[in-house]
Amino acid sequence: MSNALNKFGFSSGRSYKPGLLHISAMARLTLKPMEHHQAVLRQIQAGCLGDEIQFLSVIDALLDQFAALLDHVDDKEAVTINGLIDSLEESLLMGNSAWAVAPDRKSLTSRVDPTAAEAVAQAIVPHDAASDELAEAWRKAYGREPNSSDAWDHSIKAVEHILKPVVCPNNTKATLSNVIGDLRSQPQLWRLQLPGKNADFSVTPLVTMLELIWPNPDRHGGNTQTPVTLVQARAVVHVAVTIVQWGRAGVLQRVT
Repeated sequence: MSNALNKFGFSSGRSYKPGLLHISAMARLTLKPMEHHQAVLRQIQAGCLGDEIQFLSVIDALLDQFAALLDHVDDKEAVTINGLIDSLEESLLMGNSAWAVAPDRKSLTSRVDPTAAEAVAQAIVPHDAASDELAEAWRKAYGREPNSSDAWDHSIKAVEHILKPVVCPNNTKATLSNVIGDLRSQPQLWRLQLPGKNADFSVTPLVTMLELIWPNPDRHGGNTQTPVTLVQARAVVHVAVTIVQWGRAGVLQRVT
């Protein structure tokens, strides 16, 4: 982390000390007034000693700021910043930390099976709304301040961004409910690129998956809201990852 802190502030022409002070503010570190950036750096490092939560907060803040910088630097600086992020992840991994750099590389999230992490990392490669929603769903499900209902909602939105243009292209107000309704009412118009047990390429398995994640029982209309657990929310996120990948790969096709 020290190397990352030392480097932070040189990108995009920003002055060094304000960059460190911004990290401190995001990590909720209280610092004494200091004139030189090295003194600020030492205070940040001292604040992390023996305080795992504070240490993780500083790393979280660093990742957030590195992500912001990547939108404004040239290719050479981007390589340097990405190298620092890789170094942070390597240190966390070697230390057997329960935390890892998130798939979108903007924060810390719980360490999960590498295959699952790679699946979501691949699903959010395109720069579009579905990727943004899926990354936020992952952060709400696995981040340091999880929110089960938010994770569920962002999962639904990610799937909507992928499937609405395919299933309901002329309905600008369509929701996942409309997608499910159209697929269920006119299954003959759709084909999955998976034969299924009857070798009929039916869309029924996809409809079943969609009905698993819609609606969010905590935010559905009426008086039947049911709080969702983190286990449930995480399961929904993983289902959404699969559906988003299928949508991008053209697994669902309209019969012509």
